Amino acid sequence: MKFNLTRIVLFSALFAMAFSCSEDDDATSPDTGLNQASLSFASDKDGAITPPSGLASSQDEHAIIANGYIASVNSMTNALALFTPPSGAVKSSAKITAANGRVAAGDTDYLVYTWSDATHGSVAYQVSSESDKWVFETFIKPDHSSSWLAYAYAEEKKDRSEGTMKIFSTVGGDGDVLHNYTWKRANLSLTLVLTESLTGENVAITSAINEKTAAGTVAYATDGILFANIEWDAKGNGSWVMYEEDGKAIVDQGTWTAK
Repeated sequence: MKFNLTRIVLFSALFAMAFSCSEDDDATSPDTGLNQASLSFASDKDGAITPPSGLASSQDEHAIIANGYIASVNSMTNALALFTPPSGAVKSSAKITAANGRVAAGDTDYLVYTWSDATHGSVAYQVSSESDKWVFETFIKPDHSSSWLAYAYAEEKKDRSEGTMKIFSTVGGDGDVLHNYTWKRANLSLTLVLTESLTGENVAITSAINEKTAAGTVAYATDGILFANIEWDAKGNGSWVMYEEDGKAIVDQGTWTAK
């Protein structure tokens, strides 16, 4: 199995969703610190992994591949529109239980926001606390449905050192996991991993970046076999190694210089 540029297209997910708000606040949220809880990536507009400008603008073939893989792991942030309730969303402490996907533990307080949307009927965002982590859930309820369907489930440690997020399929309410993300922060380094199996292969794209210098790496593997590894420095200069289907024999390697 040799490297194929078209693979980068298969794993770039677009989740951006625009929602309109409706009702006014009419309830008081529980005083448990949930008002201050937020997923660390919820305000990221440029993606969790932000490469240096030299890499982002490079026309080198392998720099473009790296940018494609980065876009794939950054697809997580496109799902986060629902993790920021619009002005006017209704607050409550009434737990939502979805007909699909995982829900948070039962013995805890909840902060729930709900609002209306012309496309999806109703939308909800739910926050709860479990020991040393926050739990964030988003749901949709189409007009034709009487049940909430889980859209995304995320957990993150309260010190933001690590977390996970799953994006569910809401088609038919089956709750299949479309995309799974995990991340860790340590010593200024952020590592973000996307895993999925949409094409029958178990795909893992792993990107690590120094949040101070923007130097980093990205690796692509299928069924546990390394297929590509690309590195870049703070200026966007980079190097790559592409492997045969055994994940060991090198089929291509080289470097590029940022312009």
